[in-house]
Amino acid sequence: MRNKLYFYYVVIVFLYIISSLCLDENGYWAVLFPALSIYNFKIAIVATTITQIPVLYYCILFLEMKTQYKRFTRFIIGQMIWLSVVVALEIYLPEHLGSTLTQLHGIISLTTIIAAGIYSYRKGYLLSSYYLVAYLCFFFWLVMTLLYLNVGLPNIFPISFLDIGFLSEVVLLAYALSKRFKNEKEQLQIAKQEALQASIWQLQENERLVKEHNQSLEQKVIERTDQLTQAVDEVQQINEELSVTIETIQKQKNDIGKKNEQIMASITYALRIQSAMLPAQEKFANYFGNHNFFILSKPKDIVSGDFYWIDDQDGRIIVAVADCTGHGVPGALMTMIGSQLLYEIVEQRHTIVPSIILDKLSKAIKKALRQAETDNRDGMDIVILSINQAEKVAEAAGAMNSFFYISTENQMLIEQKTDKFVIGGHEQNVAKHFTNITIPLTSATTFYLLSDGYADQFGGANNRKFMNKNLKNVLKEIHSRPMAEQGEILDQTIENWRKDGNEAQVDDILLVGIKVQL
Repeated sequence: MRNKLYFYYVVIVFLYIISSLCLDENGYWAVLFPALSIYNFKIAIVATTITQIPVLYYCILFLEMKTQYKRFTRFIIGQMIWLSVVVALEIYLPEHLGSTLTQLHGIISLTTIIAAGIYSYRKGYLLSSYYLVAYLCFFFWLVMTLLYLNVGLPNIFPISFLDIGFLSEVVLLAYALSKRFKNEKEQLQIAKQEALQASIWQLQENERLVKEHNQSLEQKVIERTDQLTQAVDEVQQINEELSVTIETIQKQKNDIGKKNEQIMASITYALRIQSAMLPAQEKFANYFGNHNFFILSKPKDIVSGDFYWIDDQDGRIIVAVADCTGHGVPGALMTMIGSQLLYEIVEQRHTIVPSIILDKLSKAIKKALRQAETDNRDGMDIVILSINQAEKVAEAAGAMNSFFYISTENQMLIEQKTDKFVIGGHEQNVAKHFTNITIPLTSATTFYLLSDGYADQFGGANNRKFMNKNLKNVLKEIHSRPMAEQGEILDQTIENWRKDGNEAQVDDILLVGIKVQL
């Protein structure tokens, strides 16, 4: 730091001398460089502006602004960059315009430096007072110079006002430098003395602690030796008992391993059956196009309690996303029941209104599981979407689950709430009549149907649920991207969230995105 301050101090003095020689009325610059005499005033203007750049950087170094006043520092660096542009302009501008520009930026630079000095002083950096005095003095003589140049203020001194300002600033900056280096030397000496005293005290304390520790260790060694002798006998007896236990455990482990293999084989086979029951993705491609949908399915336990379903009836495409009670094998059984019942209601009974489909589905679940006669309370949360592209309208109904949609016309993501009761389930004596929701399709519209597994996943830095709020923010950011890419982003987002919190997946996750082109 000291070498930098010296260097920039010398640079500033050198540039001041160049500016002073060029502005000198006695023609010193012309005597030294006669070939350049016609450019005296132009060189003086450019040199004066260039001088402001190291002066501003010297301000950052002297006041230690990079570590204490970062915003102020960025402002000054921006000003230095602008001054570099001004220098390039002044080379080509007429002298009267360059002079005006130099005077203006000189005042701005000095005002910035003085403001930085005042701010630094008020923040407790006392050495900035010497620095501040130097530039306040220069500022005074600069104002006198401007008055001399612009309003004809008389000069009674043998040298120009600007030279007086240069000399006073150089002298006062040298004094400020000496005070700063003297202060640093004193602080360094104090720090060395304090460090030496601390080292001596620490050595004495360490010696005392070592002595006490050694005495304590000697006593502990005696006690531990007696304890170890007794423990060795006990360990020998325990080892004999452990040998018998290990043999038993190993046999049990082998038995459990075989049973696990059988269970995993059964679950894997169940996955094949469940996958066969789900609609093939080619069916979505036939209805909406290869690039207008994605299906993000992430079962918690190999097989899933979530399922999706799609069919067409009477010119309408009917899509369902359901979250059955439980997950794993029990949830998977419910998905097969739900999928088959939807087929019967839509395909065989030709029901196309989403709310009526849900009414019939709820009754069918209760009947299939004999819920009126047993304690069975299984059911499902579901959203059904019916799309009529010819009439440019969509209808929807839901049990518990919300869904989202956004159109290219208004670019607003809408979260559509649904009825707050489930399909089947606990309310045996409650008549359920689901609400039918109509959505006009005035432009290409993207729908997102999902179970609650995505929003309920724990993770993140604070181990909290992901929540619908965060999901909506993600959908707003990605809705204009290709559908396949959206599915990949949503998958990676929830995985990163889960891993950041070091959490296991808490529920089945299913999210289906559909883009309806008109």
